[in-house]
Amino acid sequence: MILSCTGGPPYVVHGPPGTGKTVTLIEAILQLYKTQSNSVILVCAASNSAADHVFARLVTFKVRKGDILRLGSTFNHKQLKRCRIIVFTYASADLLYPLHGRMGRFTHMFLDDAAQVSEPETMIPISLVYRRNMVVVLSGDPLFFSKDSGLGKSFMERLCELNCYKDGNKNYVTKLVRNYRSHKHILSQVLYKGDLVSCKEEDTLYLEAWKDFIPNPDFPVLFIGVQGVDESEGNSLTSWFNRIEANEVVVVILYLICKGIKKGDIGVITPYRQQVLKLRKALEMFDGLGSESGIKVGTVESFEGP
Repeated sequence: MILSCTGGPPYVVHGPPGTGKTVTLIEAILQLYKTQSNSVILVCAASNSAADHVFARLVTFKVRKGDILRLGSTFNHKQLKRCRIIVFTYASADLLYPLHGRMGRFTHMFLDDAAQVSEPETMIPISLVYRRNMVVVLSGDPLFFSKDSGLGKSFMERLCELNCYKDGNKNYVTKLVRNYRSHKHILSQVLYKGDLVSCKEEDTLYLEAWKDFIPNPDFPVLFIGVQGVDESEGNSLTSWFNRIEANEVVVVILYLICKGIKKGDIGVITPYRQQVLKLRKALEMFDGLGSESGIKVGTVESFEGP
């Protein structure tokens, strides 16, 4: 549907967690890039790490470096005028203003994680570059947690309250329902009215490893209470770490390895880059658990995709 859109009302990709939302967007961008030679595409992400992730994936899939630009504090204005894909964040969208007289050349705008940013943030790129016949695609999950900015609903949430979106009209919205990440017993069927389909294969080895560690094997989630202190370093007020939590994670990893779980099958997700660094440092204190071990430690964005 995205490839056949010709402008008008925004198109919504409703992607609950683990359903391949970012992969779907990247594939749509690649198809436009390869099949529509006149397409000039803007891609907006909610954070720098998310924008870096999308940019890296597009480059990996053979987008020519001269055709793509990661818009940041420093960039080449000539490249900005000639490239076909521009990746940026909502906060840095104002850097597009030098192209004010050339906005008509943009054909598509993808707004990722649109449900997790405030409506004014979404309006920054839209107000700067939107022109008649431009295709605007918003992706995200209006039922998932939203950043509490005190500004009420996101633009995507407001759209999804309209009948044409709420009723699932395929001319306006696509809902991704195949979940490739979560165990079938922890999918939130309450929020999604039973629509989600678990496509993740169960591994009996993993279930065996967990059975003595979790109270209920049919609900493979364990909450561990930790009395730690959230800290930050330098002038950072947005990235935090907790040493006690990091140490507890290492204990769990050591337990899983002792039970036969492969190191390359272990992932640790944290919302903060500072905590990523502390976790990696804590793991490096043990032989065979450093960066070469295969244990993946990263932010939420680094785990998106297949």
